[in-house]
Amino acid sequence: MNLTANSLDLNNCKPNNKIFDVLFNIVREDIWPELVKNHVIAPRFEMETYQIYRLAQLLVTDYSELPEQILHTYYENNHFSLGNFYSFVIGPLAGHLGDLCAEDIFNEFEVTNALNRAFVFFKKIRLLASSNYLGNSPRVTVANMPGEKHIISSVIDYEILWQAGMNVHLNFSKTDNELLTYINGNKVDVLDLSQSPIHYKVDQLPRLKTLVKQIHEFSANPKIQVMLKGKGFSTISKQQESIGADIICNVSNELEKNVMDIFNRSLNVLLPEQLLNKI
Repeated sequence: MNLTANSLDLNNCKPNNKIFDVLFNIVREDIWPELVKNHVIAPRFEMETYQIYRLAQLLVTDYSELPEQILHTYYENNHFSLGNFYSFVIGPLAGHLGDLCAEDIFNEFEVTNALNRAFVFFKKIRLLASSNYLGNSPRVTVANMPGEKHIISSVIDYEILWQAGMNVHLNFSKTDNELLTYINGNKVDVLDLSQSPIHYKVDQLPRLKTLVKQIHEFSANPKIQVMLKGKGFSTISKQQESIGADIICNVSNELEKNVMDIFNRSLNVLLPEQLLNKI
């Protein structure tokens, strides 16, 4: 645990009710002093800590270069990794902007414009980043759930895998059959089936299970690996086998590793005719 001087200012907290008041006093008088004893409190520079909520407001109200400078600093703090940058900055930033709109602090147009500013920066650093093409790259297709209009998750996955040097393509199918036709006509090693958490619904699981099964059946590549990507799938991460998926990826900073893991695993899987020849 890393406790900083600014990580929790208990004196400025204002209890809202009696129960909270009792709990607040217990934390302030008993728990917090003991935690402080066991950890060194080291001052940190403001820019070293992600101030996502402040950044969200600046993207709406400040048209100077400051918001982009902060974004660039956070990108550097993430070792120029698009995956980390999206997981720890852009993703939470989009969530905070959504909260600002839901709470009527800013209107939908202002929030949409602010989000666009963040993604323009994301696109800019993607273009500046050099991509060293991997000679042993799997053929990856990133697709949104067919018919879903919220495609940001898929686009971000594409950018991350492109920066990693992979042979990656985007597919925006309107129907399940359209996606199956694509899979049948193109040899794909890994299919990243991405879905926005905004549109994830548990009652879609039967359709998802059927779709994954059909992808394996119709694929031009009998060893195709299907990855479900999105925070919405985190609730079924332990049920991936019952869904038929080869892996579930919940966070963008693990995307590249997950893709390579299932691709390398597929190389060791024998097809039925190979098993017969071995016998």
